[in-house]
Amino acid sequence: MQMLNPRNYHTWKAGMIFLRCENALDIALGREEPPKKENYQKRFGRAAGVIYSSVEPNIRDQNPARVWTRSSIRLHLDLDD
Repeated sequence: MQMLNPRNYHTWKAGMIFLRCENALDIALGREEPPKKENYQKRFGRAAGVIYSSVEPNIRDQNPARVWTRSSIRLHLDLDD
């Protein structure tokens, strides 16, 4: 998986399809609130781990939705693009 940078957002985003496979994409996009279940924490961990390991250190954060939003804003793109 490549690290996100200003030139490869669309390629990086396509690589994040793994989050959909893990049922964690809505967490990364900030669309799903934490229910009172362990399953959410497990999927949150997956989303956080995949995104954290695929962005440059200056963008990293433990919250995947914040990283996704920051990345989109920095690159001036739609959040869902």
